[in-house]
Amino acid sequence: MKKKNVAVLISTVMVLSLFSGCGKSAEPQETVENNETLPESTEASEAEDPEEDEPESEMISDDVYESIITGDGARTAFIGEPFYDGVIEGEEDAMEAIYGVLDYVGGDNTTHLEPIEAFRNAEGTIYYNFRQVVSDVTVHGATVKLIADKDGKAIGLVSSLVPNLSADPPENWGIDGKEAEEIVKEAYKDREITLIPDATERTLLPYEDDSDLFYYAWVVYTKAFYDTSDAAYLAHYVDEDGDYLYCTPVSAPGSLQALRGGIPPLVFDGYEEDTWSGTVKTCSGQKQEVEVPVMVDPDTGDLLLGDLTRQILVADFNDFMNNYTLTPCVIGGGEHSDEWILTFQNFIKIFDLYGSTKFNGPDTEGTPCLILVDAVDEEGIPIDNAFYAGKIQGFQVFAFDSTAPYGEAVDVMGHEFTHCFTTKVMNTNLYMNDYGAINEAMSDIFGNLYAMMVDETDVPYVMGEKLENGVRYMNDPHKGWQPEYVWDMYYLPEAMESTEENDNGGVHTNSSLLSWVSAKLGEAGMDHADEFYYWMNVALAMTPRTDYPQMAQLLPFIMDHLGYPQYVSVIEEAIRDTRMETKELPESLGEGMGMIAVDFSAPGELESYDITASLAATESDYGVLTYPDAKSEIIRAVVPEGDYYLAFEMIDRETGESLIAAHRESGWDVFDTTDMEQLDAMLMDPANGYILSVKAGETVEMDSSGIFQPAQ
Repeated sequence: MKKKNVAVLISTVMVLSLFSGCGKSAEPQETVENNETLPESTEASEAEDPEEDEPESEMISDDVYESIITGDGARTAFIGEPFYDGVIEGEEDAMEAIYGVLDYVGGDNTTHLEPIEAFRNAEGTIYYNFRQVVSDVTVHGATVKLIADKDGKAIGLVSSLVPNLSADPPENWGIDGKEAEEIVKEAYKDREITLIPDATERTLLPYEDDSDLFYYAWVVYTKAFYDTSDAAYLAHYVDEDGDYLYCTPVSAPGSLQALRGGIPPLVFDGYEEDTWSGTVKTCSGQKQEVEVPVMVDPDTGDLLLGDLTRQILVADFNDFMNNYTLTPCVIGGGEHSDEWILTFQNFIKIFDLYGSTKFNGPDTEGTPCLILVDAVDEEGIPIDNAFYAGKIQGFQVFAFDSTAPYGEAVDVMGHEFTHCFTTKVMNTNLYMNDYGAINEAMSDIFGNLYAMMVDETDVPYVMGEKLENGVRYMNDPHKGWQPEYVWDMYYLPEAMESTEENDNGGVHTNSSLLSWVSAKLGEAGMDHADEFYYWMNVALAMTPRTDYPQMAQLLPFIMDHLGYPQYVSVIEEAIRDTRMETKELPESLGEGMGMIAVDFSAPGELESYDITASLAATESDYGVLTYPDAKSEIIRAVVPEGDYYLAFEMIDRETGESLIAAHRESGWDVFDTTDMEQLDAMLMDPANGYILSVKAGETVEMDSSGIFQPAQ
């Protein structure tokens, strides 16, 4: 990978971590319109140093700050007490308050911020949102949120900034946006990919292998071409010289132009509003009485599944996503008509519950919603999934497979509904490692709360129980192969890069750390509506780079501020239980637990190979797929005491060739076989010596010596 001439100076940053309280509220949020003029970038660059002149920041003492440095060069920071003497009456005041503490929260005199949007909750708290830009190029995921109470006092700040970015983008880029798109096509010439038109943009990214250096790149968006993620799109990064870098899942393109569109023309015009009631059958064959709004075609009398008031329409997935036409669904118009109706009914329930918070639709903007049913791929094969597909042609689009009861599972539908909301209020979605796991957890939490409030058949704190796959147990993570705490069994480390094989850094696995907190609040008796409101405010305060350590600071602060002091101790205990405030190994691995650790830190190994490890117990169904920790470059797995076999798949990053490695007393054996059943049988045969015995409280340590040829 080439190095660009944009260096980041790393210095110590102190972060405030105290809590303050305010009055309780009962109703959530609305969007705030602000038209204040912001300081020019030159004014921002000349912001006074708070340590020298103490402008408006004299209330902060150095001994209440602590550093939280993310692994990609950005700094996350949190302030949890009043920090500005003035009154916040709008974005200009919020900007002044932020610049007064910029050195403390990861910025410096080169940092320039632009406003995005502000949100007001029921008691008048306003969350002001700013993104970091350098010469009109957005810094990837760099955001500041200032929290002001109803009296205009700045009571909190949540940020993820990149300091010392003073360089301008190259004046003459080697390629333009169209050429970047062609490079992406060439990189995936063996796949049928779909580019998202008018979405390609420039951004500033951290080097994956050097947190002190940043580079400029084109971002090209395509439809996702694998189905193991809830994200509907892939963001492909191409540097300004034309080198394809990598891709990562995103729930919606980040460009202001991407998929923007206007209000869908004529879609809701010319129809009459009515309701339809009748009996339908669920996927399990049970009869259910329903009543839903419909749009009546006055010419044909057809009853379209749509709602003129709420601006919701049900349509065919294949026609819209693959053939670029809009075909509304008609009652009785297809094999899965009953499932369409149930999907529509449940979507309305969630829409109305969400609307009770005074937000206008899932994106807060009142954008019409399109429910796409009978989801299939380009070859017509059903997509066994439900997902939020982003904003397309003026619609917020949600897709559902109708051959399975995705539309009947209110918790799953609420999960996808929430992806739209969090993408909006968090400014973007970085779908990997902690960021993605927290995003998944927020969707599980809201989905579960939706279901408990509107679905009498829901099983509390169990996600997707109406489906045959994807079940997660929020109050019993081990039952769903998820960890209860950091470095518990099943826990996955931070990944070096986001891939399908590593689940984008364990986003569907490590989500349990935050879901556990919600389960504990329910166990403590918190009202569902109050908890719903609490998590909405948490979402409003989060940045795209909010990780678990920052979440450990944010959660009790929000609970205290909203006026629920009786639940602050519940939050704090759950944080201790999950160990979310740290990524360090615990002093004790837990009762009956041992560890396997394999060091891949030799130069060139992880640069040349994408490595995953498969670990399976010989006497139980326990197993885990893991990968090297991004920081230590060691593969670690905490496992119950017992015998295991361990195999590594190593994919050559240049050739794509795959090798399998396994260890026994004599050293490493490497295989190029594709007959995995035969290989499994050989590894599991005790006579061949591949079995590893793990004792409680002990670590089986190995290194990769003997697997690889020396890096060239």
